[in-house]
Amino acid sequence: MSPRRLRPVPALAPLGRLWLGLARLRNALYDSGLLASHDVGPPVVSVGNLTAGGTGKTPVVAWLARHLGTSGLRVAIVSRGYGGRPPTAVWLVDADPTRMRETVAAAGDEPTMLAVQRVAAMVIVGRDRVAAARLAAERGAGVILLDDGFQHRRLARRLDIVLVDHGDPLGGARGLPAGLLREPPAGLRRADLCLVTRCPAPLAALHRPLAATEIPAPLQAALGDTVSGTPPVFAVRFAPRAVVLPSGEQVAPDTLRDRRLLLVSGIAGPS
Repeated sequence: MSPRRLRPVPALAPLGRLWLGLARLRNALYDSGLLASHDVGPPVVSVGNLTAGGTGKTPVVAWLARHLGTSGLRVAIVSRGYGGRPPTAVWLVDADPTRMRETVAAAGDEPTMLAVQRVAAMVIVGRDRVAAARLAAERGAGVILLDDGFQHRRLARRLDIVLVDHGDPLGGARGLPAGLLREPPAGLRRADLCLVTRCPAPLAALHRPLAATEIPAPLQAALGDTVSGTPPVFAVRFAPRAVVLPSGEQVAPDTLRDRRLLLVSGIAGPS
């Protein structure tokens, strides 16, 4: 059982149903064109999920940014900047590691990490992600990565990548706050690509779309007919490559073996 799996709270079930109902209505308004999506020019690639956090979006965004950058593209990352209070409505994140404390307070921890690691040409945060994407376009971005953007349909995108956790792909199968679902599971069919994260090593080693029998049952039920009109599903697994010391030096993960450690974690699935 995944450590992220929630115990059902019957008292919250009506709120969960209300949340999913509102999400379904909002999606219908976008699907019908009554709510508009805005194209800012450069192609936008969204990396998101169905649930509230914990699927590994930030490592995937960092990997994509590096990969696209080595292809010669000027990459911008656009984020809501949760937890931060930027000095302006749309803010270019400071990449100076000596100012990290101030930058985290302004932009939030994940955008700061991405900026300091310089995985992209720029990292921009803002509550209005259409405005943030427009700033990226003005600053010469060739492609924009929208971090945590699957439900942010106001910004038009060329590609929707959705991550789900192998151990609990549907976040308890209940809407917030009764479960972790941000929208009904059928919303996954809007995706262009689905990545099942934290998979067992044999699945992650396949390097091909998963067959229906290899997809976790709750996810398979959400996808329905995987042959017709639904996204290809791939298995991925995160593996540590290095330990970064305070000096910036990188050493092998085995350096930590048999040592007493204090681990402080603020991510959604710390185990």
